[in-house]
Amino acid sequence: MRATFQSAGASPTLARVSGPGWIRRAGPCFLAVAAAGCGARTELLGGDALGGGGSSSVAATVSSTAASTAESSVVSSSASTTVSSSASASSSSSGAPACRSDADCNDGIDCTSDTCDTLGVCRHDACDAECDDGIFCNGVERCDAHVGCAMGPPACELGLPCSVDFCTEAGKSCAHMQSLGCAPTVRLLVADQSGTLLSVSPYGGPVALIAASTGAIHDDVAILGGRWFAVESTQALVELVPGTNQIKASFPLPPVNSLGAGPDGQLYAAGQFVYRLDPNRGSVSQLGAMPPGYTSSGDVAFLGGKMFVSADGPCGGALVQFDPATGSAVVLGGDGLGCVYGLAVSGGVMFILDCHGTIGTFDPGTGVVRVLSTTTVSVYGAEALP
Repeated sequence: MRATFQSAGASPTLARVSGPGWIRRAGPCFLAVAAAGCGARTELLGGDALGGGGSSSVAATVSSTAASTAESSVVSSSASTTVSSSASASSSSSGAPACRSDADCNDGIDCTSDTCDTLGVCRHDACDAECDDGIFCNGVERCDAHVGCAMGPPACELGLPCSVDFCTEAGKSCAHMQSLGCAPTVRLLVADQSGTLLSVSPYGGPVALIAASTGAIHDDVAILGGRWFAVESTQALVELVPGTNQIKASFPLPPVNSLGAGPDGQLYAAGQFVYRLDPNRGSVSQLGAMPPGYTSSGDVAFLGGKMFVSADGPCGGALVQFDPATGSAVVLGGDGLGCVYGLAVSGGVMFILDCHGTIGTFDPGTGVVRVLSTTTVSVYGAEALP
């Protein structure tokens, strides 16, 4: 089960757009709320079913020959998996350990976590939370592993000339006044903590009910070729009748909490390990592992032919790039929101949704997070609606 969050009900609405505490802003902006977040869904913390675990370092070579699972349909990759990270690492050219304790690894940058791993290699993880000033509307303060804390621009700006955007510090929320047809027509399929399916615009506006919960909890959702799928908290992959919560088929899964539709017509899922799922046969192939110390926080998405996994790691929320062909995983850095449970791609843009209903975009090339809007939906998974 995930950590418990406050339920917002099936039909949350936008916050008010005027009154004390509201700040009107103009022009585009970006935001990353640097916080440790809500953490990964706790059903993944055990990991013993897959021989989980691993060191807390974020750059190492590990084997993908994990212990077998209870599901006989899981096929493990025999190739070794290289797990690397954008965090800097240092070692001795003579083969001797570069460090013997964490004290040997101080890089002089206050916002990095400097540790000496079990191989005697220094690791320097950028921790956004070390830079956070606790103010929502002025944007996020991110940690750059080479220069330290960097100030981000303000929150809630859509960059649309037809939208008047507001930010309230007290509620840490956005609101927008727009003319009809102002916002792009992007809609996101969102599964909330009760299993209810909702239609949400990342650019503000009302949240629409798609299907009421039947009692089953969807850890994530995906749409593949017009077919709707969900990962259930009971560790099953289910196919849903599109636009409903009616189950058409069900297959067992290893411990995962994220699901995404790949460009190859296959589904992909992640927990402590990453899998390819055949939606027709229900077979599962293990492709590799998440970086040591990291586990999926809740979603998988593909952008530009590359696979991304929202993750939790030693310094909170992160975005991991995973290569299904080689099994290699690279930590790109903080995700900016801390408890990102939803990733969805539409029109070449990656939308991110945190557990509290904040919606933004993430540019994997620059690491920039732009907060667009806020809702009161307790997000468990997301996908772009066709």
